[in-house]
Amino acid sequence: YDSGAERANQCAVLIVYALVNRPWVLDLEPGRSTIAQLIASGLDVFLIEWEDPLAADQNRGFSDYACRMLDECVDTVSRLRNESTVNLLGVCQGGTFSLCYTALYGHKVRNLVTMVTPVDFHTEDNVLSSWARKVELDRLVGYYGNVPGTLLNALFVSLQPFRLGSKKYLDLVDLADNPEGLRTFARMERWIADSPDQAGRAFREFVGALFQRNALVRGELILDGKVVNLRDVRCPVLNIYALADHLVPASASSALADHVASTDYSDLVFDGRAQRAYVESDPPGPGTAYGRSKAAMERGCAGLPGVLIARTAAFFSPEDRYNFAVAVTDALAAGRPFRAAADQVVSPTYVPTLVDTALDLLIDGMEGIVHLAGSDAVSWATFARRLAVAAGHDPSMIDAVPGSALDLKAERPAHVALASTRVSGLLPLDVAITRFLAGLPEAPAAARAGLQRAC
Repeated sequence: YDSGAERANQCAVLIVYALVNRPWVLDLEPGRSTIAQLIASGLDVFLIEWEDPLAADQNRGFSDYACRMLDECVDTVSRLRNESTVNLLGVCQGGTFSLCYTALYGHKVRNLVTMVTPVDFHTEDNVLSSWARKVELDRLVGYYGNVPGTLLNALFVSLQPFRLGSKKYLDLVDLADNPEGLRTFARMERWIADSPDQAGRAFREFVGALFQRNALVRGELILDGKVVNLRDVRCPVLNIYALADHLVPASASSALADHVASTDYSDLVFDGRAQRAYVESDPPGPGTAYGRSKAAMERGCAGLPGVLIARTAAFFSPEDRYNFAVAVTDALAAGRPFRAAADQVVSPTYVPTLVDTALDLLIDGMEGIVHLAGSDAVSWATFARRLAVAAGHDPSMIDAVPGSALDLKAERPAHVALASTRVSGLLPLDVAITRFLAGLPEAPAAARAGLQRAC
């Protein structure tokens, strides 16, 4: 990607992308380009672009991609760089290829970065895997030869049919007067639809060995005539994954830490929070009577079929006069200062979006516990100050104090932000505040202007 006189002095990285989509999403547009950021950081960037399989390529196998062709690319980069090892950055399925390659040819890999990479394919929350285990691969590949990319796209959409289908087009209303947002949406739609076919044998071997038999973590995967043992991965490893990925659940990626032998392993979890927020798998520990009553309700409903339990907190709405946001705006409108806790962190949640999302999930048939909360984790005082600024008031009217100074009857925990490993976070706080203020009976002029800009 970046040639020039200084190329030999830069650290090189070889990107190994998945087969199922095109890698140009990594260079989507100005301001949204992983590759541009890598180059700006002073790296010498190489990217593998897999050829689309022809009818004559349907016998190209898993080993051909993860061993033979990947090894040719590694050797090419090493020769160009006059070095004996490379840094690998594997994305999604490409991360799985990179893991397998590093386990077999570790002497050629200096550092390994895996991004949203499935490792344990049999975690309980992996819906795609549970479906794939029921596929008769021989019949599927025997019928198609090479598996159509359009077929796989339809499968991915069916995981969340309403949210990934008609719902996202309904949400386009929010971008009606946002040309840049519309262009980004169109680029993403084009990328999603641009799915190449999959070589039949490679598809059958990859799905059969990993999705159906979970052979990688069981130490039973054989490539290029050798057993792939993740304990042979000893180079430094950085594992990057997201908490709310419905295709590659966080649990499928985080399992890597338990299987590699690297003494320099770290992970980077994208949860959008400065501190760790609670996710669905964290054991509840209610400290108040109110919290204990909610936990009891969850236990009572947990065994019922078709039940969706949505955990949320710090919710606010212009339709309800008894919530924190209304109390803040009322006080500021009357010229009164407002005291708020600076040491208690929450995830403020806008009720209309909460209800909308819960209905979407019910339509898609989701069951069990899910965290539905705003995507920002802030203190009550920060929340109040953002309300003040958006409403056109002086934020210094917010008096940030310790929670203990508010003389509340029930004890409040210090950090109760919520995140989810099942769905994305709800509206960003500033967008939610703009909609909240615009919905008040007497909306501030600043809020009306903000809503027009947001739309």
